[in-house]
Amino acid sequence: MKGETLMEYEITRKKTDGTKRTLTLLTVISVIFCAVCAVARAFAGSQTQEFSDPLTSMLGVGIVLGLFVALLALNARLQVASDEAETE
Repeated sequence: MKGETLMEYEITRKKTDGTKRTLTLLTVISVIFCAVCAVARAFAGSQTQEFSDPLTSMLGVGIVLGLFVALLALNARLQVASDEAETE
């Protein structure tokens, strides 16, 4: 019985570690995407002096979506870590 519990813990631990790694990667990629959009928007805006053309508008949407996805992934990552700490 004790061996089964240990095996179940190891499987759950591997799944939790994989989930945390995936959510961390998603957060980092979203932040990088947001930073690239922000730099591109600043560069495009400084070249044309217009922040209302379609390209800069789409880059602005990319910034907002990147931040939103990063926030959701980070929240989920912290929730997984919190749940893991409670079960131990």
